[in-house]
Amino acid sequence: MSKIFNVLLTTLFLVSIAGCTLNLESTNESSTTFKPDFTNDASASICGDPTVLPVIDGNSVQFGDASNSCGARVVSNQGYKNITQIRFTADLSNVSGNFVTNTFYMVNNPTNPGLQPIGNNYCDAGGNNASWNCQEVDFFEANKNVFFQHTMHIGDGSSNAPQNFQLSYSTTEDQCFQNLNPATALTFWNGIDIKQPVDFVVDLDENGMTITVNQGTVSAVVYKMGTGYSGSTTFNNDQIKRWQEGRAQGYWLNLSRWQSNSWSPGAPQGFYNWSCPYSNVCGATTPDYFKIYNIEVDAEGTL
Repeated sequence: MSKIFNVLLTTLFLVSIAGCTLNLESTNESSTTFKPDFTNDASASICGDPTVLPVIDGNSVQFGDASNSCGARVVSNQGYKNITQIRFTADLSNVSGNFVTNTFYMVNNPTNPGLQPIGNNYCDAGGNNASWNCQEVDFFEANKNVFFQHTMHIGDGSSNAPQNFQLSYSTTEDQCFQNLNPATALTFWNGIDIKQPVDFVVDLDENGMTITVNQGTVSAVVYKMGTGYSGSTTFNNDQIKRWQEGRAQGYWLNLSRWQSNSWSPGAPQGFYNWSCPYSNVCGATTPDYFKIYNIEVDAEGTL
């Protein structure tokens, strides 16, 4: 009987170990999927009308609607540590404003990573709150819905911080954008129809970021951390180490819509046709709005 009992114990032990192994694989080595929710940052309202602030619905955010254009910023209610992947769908089909920049990005505050970047505590790589040396990673900054910049800002929290950026375009049919072809070191979206929703997959690891856009069976890698576009930084080991530190500390998600009289993706590199009139981020006379929805984050945990 003792031999049979020992065999049973051994069998149960092996089954238990196998069960633990399967469980680890199913959770992707401690990664958990989160569906973030967001808060409007009232301090960032551009149009000054609370009726046209972004509409937040769980893990979806819409800037404006068919009758109102909207410029503002939202921030996630939690930060996320060691993010491995972010997935979302972008509906940019109703974006019509030239030189209006639509964005989805994340920020890290290395001095106080648990501080939600909202109001006076907001920071990014643009030089605001420079003493915090905030990092910024842009999944996309879009000029209209045609020209896109994808950027990793890893540096000293100023407008001159080292950045690795790459540029992509969705269509060649818009006459307000020029010289759009792969020969100019741009990435084409491979025939994806910008008038239909587009799925984004942002993969993050210790070496940087990769961004893929998908629509049905069509896909294109629009950013892969590496050499970058002319004028951007190829990160050295110290900068990669800083990225790794910031990723472990945690990043907060931000979406925004804003306008500058001097910068929007593609303009500094000569891809914007300056004969085209600027649009107004507030009070647009034609429908001009966008929605990011089904946002999911795979991460080690929250802040």
